[in-house]
Amino acid sequence: MIFMNEHLSLSNENVYLNILMSKLLTIPSYQTLSWLEEIQASNLQSRHH
Repeated sequence: MIFMNEHLSLSNENVYLNILMSKLLTIPSYQTLSWLEEIQASNLQSRHH
């Protein structure tokens, strides 16, 4: 059950990231990279809590 829930949240996160990426295509790549780094950092911080 725990595994299933984790798998579901992972797939939801992938969908969210795919939507984000498609929207980020209109932003200059250097801005996109720095923004993605911020998102990854905040995701790591939120997982620790």
